[in-house]
Amino acid sequence: MINIENQVYTLIRSAIQPYSAEIGSIYTESPSKFPYVFFTMTNNLVFERGSDSGDIENFANQNFEVNIYTNGDDKKSLANSIADTIDTELKSLGFRRVFYSTVPNFRDNNIYRLILRYRVIVGKDNTTYYV
Repeated sequence: MINIENQVYTLIRSAIQPYSAEIGSIYTESPSKFPYVFFTMTNNLVFERGSDSGDIENFANQNFEVNIYTNGDDKKSLANSIADTIDTELKSLGFRRVFYSTVPNFRDNNIYRLILRYRVIVGKDNTTYYV
């Protein structure tokens, strides 16, 4: 199975260091430290048009989700800055953003939460292709 989640996680972790943001791959509604970025692969399907006659997986259609949690007086602008940084990194790899929305955090309305979703085709050599 083709899987680039760890490589992309590492890239995002480096990109968000200037924000002193924590990153994790396990979902949480209320992080203990802010800003916090939750990153995970949500789907990893065989890209059927890329299979050969032996039905070998040559390409995978992968989806990723990013949740950004911030708080404080500038929580919206901080979340947008982090999102812009992550978006720039992922687009440089050929990822396509397919979703961008704020989500109310009902447990604590002082927390601002922004969700981004991406899609990319990945070759068996981990080369990424714009969808």
